[in-house]
Amino acid sequence: MSDVGNTINGVPTHGRAAAQIRNGELIYYRPAEGDPVAQIPVDELWSLPLEECAPVRKAVSYKGQKNFTGEWWSSTTESHLPFESWVERDFLVAADFDPHTIGISVQPFTFRFLSVAGKQREHTPDVFLRTRSGDGVVVDVRPDPLVDSDSRESFEATAELCRQVGWSFCRVAEQPPIRAANLRWLAGYRNQRNRRQDFATELNRPGESGDLLV
Repeated sequence: MSDVGNTINGVPTHGRAAAQIRNGELIYYRPAEGDPVAQIPVDELWSLPLEECAPVRKAVSYKGQKNFTGEWWSSTTESHLPFESWVERDFLVAADFDPHTIGISVQPFTFRFLSVAGKQREHTPDVFLRTRSGDGVVVDVRPDPLVDSDSRESFEATAELCRQVGWSFCRVAEQPPIRAANLRWLAGYRNQRNRRQDFATELNRPGESGDLLV
């Protein structure tokens, strides 16, 4: 990915016994807003248009909460995307500006995996991206200081799941602050209500070269 790629930290899955995604394990997702949660086997996940699915769970907001939740208008999806932290919001803004991204969904699915300790665990990735090439990218948004052993194991399990499906996985941390602020400012002008088609057509017209005036 072009714009988002500079901030991606890959998650290695080698070097120790990784968490296991068992054969026949089910993936839980919500086909559309208002629909009940549905199930699909891991080996069929590749065929699911996750970029069109609703969040499998709702963002929680409560008094005294340390993270900030909300919604951000996406030009790519032409809809509001919920976020669970400002770090996640800034990633969504960056992904929305990436010309290789044609679809975005948040909290796209939940899956179970067997931890290294042999315990059954669940994980819900933060974001799913559909690229222009048709590939899928699963993203977890977590600042470096907040990555502990449990979250690292969840990321490794997600990376293994994506490997089985044929998708990519990455963890992203904070966006560069100046770039993030600039993208947030520019994002407001991408809403269709602010679009002037006559101006857009003129700006996209190939320029004509002429004499340089000093």
